[in-house]
Amino acid sequence: MQNKIVLTLLISSLFWSYGTALTCPAGQYFDANSACSPCPANNACAGGDDSAAAAVPCGVNTEAPAGGATTCTACLPGAQSTSGSACQACIVGQYRGAASSCAAGNCPANNFCPLNPANTATILTPCAAGSDKATAGLAATQAACQACTAGQYNTAGTACSSVGCPANNYCPRGTGTNSGVTVLTPCDAGKTSTAGSSVSTACTDCAAGTYGDTAGAGCKDCPANSYCPGGSTITACPTGTSSTAKSTASTDCKASSGANVLGSSVVLLGAAVWGCLTI
Repeated sequence: MQNKIVLTLLISSLFWSYGTALTCPAGQYFDANSACSPCPANNACAGGDDSAAAAVPCGVNTEAPAGGATTCTACLPGAQSTSGSACQACIVGQYRGAASSCAAGNCPANNFCPLNPANTATILTPCAAGSDKATAGLAATQAACQACTAGQYNTAGTACSSVGCPANNYCPRGTGTNSGVTVLTPCDAGKTSTAGSSVSTACTDCAAGTYGDTAGAGCKDCPANSYCPGGSTITACPTGTSSTAKSTASTDCKASSGANVLGSSVVLLGAAVWGCLTI
């Protein structure tokens, strides 16, 4: 009788063990010991009942930390991974971007690709203004970028342009720390230049009838009631005189119409008085 009781309890225990599902929470998985364990690194664990609570390896170019991840996160653009492995930085000078793997050709034209400070990925870095890199390819530092030709210029990360040096500036090759770029240099106030200029002598004085008051801003028309002989000089007409816009000399300042009317009135009044005295 006692043996029958023991057997009954054993059968009940086995039925309970195998008939009841073990539910793992999100971030855990059903391990080889039939227990719930924290999700291992570079896997995602949604949780669930028994063997359905699996650890799923992260896909290519994704990763996850150990200890309970439920989803995987994308590698940085300058890093890559294989399925179930951690992200690794591209070799310096390479890049991944939207591609599936790191490659020298993925560091695009007019950029270079150094490692970030944490050494976890390479960074897409534009060539400095005044320089470019004609083709995609291995490039680790600014030294991979070439200075534009004198008279050319560009914004960072774009190609040099023959008309890139804007009007009212000149763009020589730099020296010292700027030797790898062309330098955008404004003409002095009162001077102007055409686009694509490379030397300071390309900056010439504003023409008569115009003036300039700001470096790199070129020339503007001389306003009315002033005269402008050229360069940066602008002079107001004397009181009682006026001039039209774009006047070039003091002789362009004429007596104002009000002064002429007053003068004519004085002459007429004088003539009338003289006539009365002679009657």
